[in-house]
Amino acid sequence: MDENQKIQLLKSLDTKKIITDLELALGIYSASIDMESKYRNLNREYVPVGNSDSPAVQDIEFMLMGNAEGKNESQRKAWIAQQKKDNTDYAKAIAQQGEISYQLECYKNNSEVAKKKIEILKVILALKTAQIEFLTEK
Repeated sequence: MDENQKIQLLKSLDTKKIITDLELALGIYSASIDMESKYRNLNREYVPVGNSDSPAVQDIEFMLMGNAEGKNESQRKAWIAQQKKDNTDYAKAIAQQGEISYQLECYKNNSEVAKKKIEILKVILALKTAQIEFLTEK
């Protein structure tokens, strides 16, 4: 391969675009993590804890359970299930918990997609670097 062919091939590698795409993906990743953190902090009362309900839902449920004293376990479960329909505050808290969980999952997915894109772009950039090193050898 002569020098002109090498120069043409080097110009066609277009590493500037990859670096620009990498910077963009890093910005998206950073923004997604930041947005998730802020959203989680703003709505912490409605963020589920592990496999449990959020503190707001648990508080309402605790207050409602006081009215279910003297009932056996299956009656309490049935009564609480009915309260999810009848008690508007309880229903709203459960709905808000679901909406917030969904939005947090969206933020998490966005950051995961950006992270994967960063990984792919890093591999492509490493390949281009190896190609440049090969083409510039004497």
